[in-house]
Amino acid sequence: MEELGLQDEGSAPPTLLDLPDQLLGAILSLADTTSTHKGGAALTRVCLRFRSIYWAEPSVWGTLRIEAAALDFLPARRQVAWLAGKRALLQRVSPVVSALAVHDRAGALAIAARSMELGAAARVSSASAGTAPAGAGAGGTASSAPAAAATGAMARGNGCRLEDLLCLLHPGIAREVELEVHPALPEAALAALPRLGCQLTALNLDTRQLPPGTAAVLRRLRALHALRLGAAHVDAAAAAACAALRHLSRLELEASFFALPDLSPLAACASLAALRLVDDSQRREPLLLPPPASFRGGQGLLSLTVYTRALCQVAEARLGFVCLSCAQPATGEGPAWASLSLDGRRRAAGSRLQPLSSLPALLAATLPAGVPLRCLCLHGCQLAAADVTGCCAWLADVETFKAEGCTDERPGGFDSSNAGAGAVGFTVVLEPLLQAMPALRKLELAACLAGKVPPWLAAKRGLRKLALPDNGLSDLPADPFLSTGVTELDLSRNSFARLPPALLAASDLESLLLPGCAQLVLAAEEAEQLLQVLPRLRTVDLTGTAIAADVVERLQRGLAR
Repeated sequence: MEELGLQDEGSAPPTLLDLPDQLLGAILSLADTTSTHKGGAALTRVCLRFRSIYWAEPSVWGTLRIEAAALDFLPARRQVAWLAGKRALLQRVSPVVSALAVHDRAGALAIAARSMELGAAARVSSASAGTAPAGAGAGGTASSAPAAAATGAMARGNGCRLEDLLCLLHPGIAREVELEVHPALPEAALAALPRLGCQLTALNLDTRQLPPGTAAVLRRLRALHALRLGAAHVDAAAAAACAALRHLSRLELEASFFALPDLSPLAACASLAALRLVDDSQRREPLLLPPPASFRGGQGLLSLTVYTRALCQVAEARLGFVCLSCAQPATGEGPAWASLSLDGRRRAAGSRLQPLSSLPALLAATLPAGVPLRCLCLHGCQLAAADVTGCCAWLADVETFKAEGCTDERPGGFDSSNAGAGAVGFTVVLEPLLQAMPALRKLELAACLAGKVPPWLAAKRGLRKLALPDNGLSDLPADPFLSTGVTELDLSRNSFARLPPALLAASDLESLLLPGCAQLVLAAEEAEQLLQVLPRLRTVDLTGTAIAADVVERLQRGLAR
């Protein structure tokens, strides 16, 4: 306390009131354990200083949320009082509000504001009729200018519409605005945003119908770094306006009914590093994406998520889902690395898997320059052996690879409802693919092997985690591929009747997963042998097997020791 200058020699011990305002405000904020702020509000009754500090504390009021869903449980009269209270709160704390979120998916705010306007107009009309000057005749104009002004203010419901709430925000303070307003976002509310000036850096608009002037307003919000537009229809003008924002680094476009427009202008965004696209329309042609590697003047996107009901197209590949993310190592040191997930399936039931064509061309069009690929996941993709030729340069740093429900390319396309039929051919594709991954440590092959572990996989060395679920396996090869450091083994939902002898060679095994192997039985002697030869084993999952309960219990007790 002496270091803070709060106590002099010989003086009385300091009290809470001796703390600086900034420190006292941080302490008072700890009383706000719920969104209702009841704890903090109680402290404002202690003294005037507590009250002034609490209502000006940024850690309490920096982010303010107005959730209109609460109106669904209130009668009409209380709805009006609720809205008036929210307006009064925003007006009081607006000097420190840096982020405002308004969520109204049922149009309740507009209904409550209109009720306030009607009630105010009725009160003004009643007051005017009861206070008319005695000298005013039936056709006179006795109302004064102040009375007319008061009538207008009350008829507007004391400024409780969405645009009035936005006008309470302070330019230079408010930096983030989120408006989730259905069915339609009022154009006046959108027009209130440019007054926030160059400090507004993040905007989220979620509505069924964007106002006609959306593109014009977006062009005026030149300081935006993050923008999300979610609506039934995101038109080409809005997309072009996004491309004109020089500082925009994160963009999300979601169209729930009509197809997303031409996205080629977005490649010109100088700072765009993260892009998320959702197209829930029944579009006939694939959503064409500019090569992600061409963004930011050739530096490429660091984050990309594309989710479509139909298909999107990158290079020559047609996909139902794309997810690219680049991250720093957990230590925070060293270069960034990339993770890429590709799904060749459409969301429609019974749809055909889509060919990836040339995997090297797809990787070249997608991965940012100079960022190594560490994780690659393929779901429901159709690949021929020729499609993976020349991948070595892109896959040399891959440490994690997952393939699920993939197949080889075959004439006439492939039906996703019978994906296992192409698994035999896909093993021919997997062999050169995995040979191009010398750094591979984690491998998952689900519904890709058609009942047998191929020799080239049994000869694979250096794996630490191996998952082979849903492959119809009834045995494992005797090759010592499990004895070279595998610590985690997932054999879920296969056709084992007995525990494969090859498991006994996995001396480094720590986790063994066999759930869903419905035919699997295990004798008590085999359980004891498993515990003896695998001293590092700590986790065994036998859920959904035919193993007797007493054997499972005995095995679990042995693991606990």
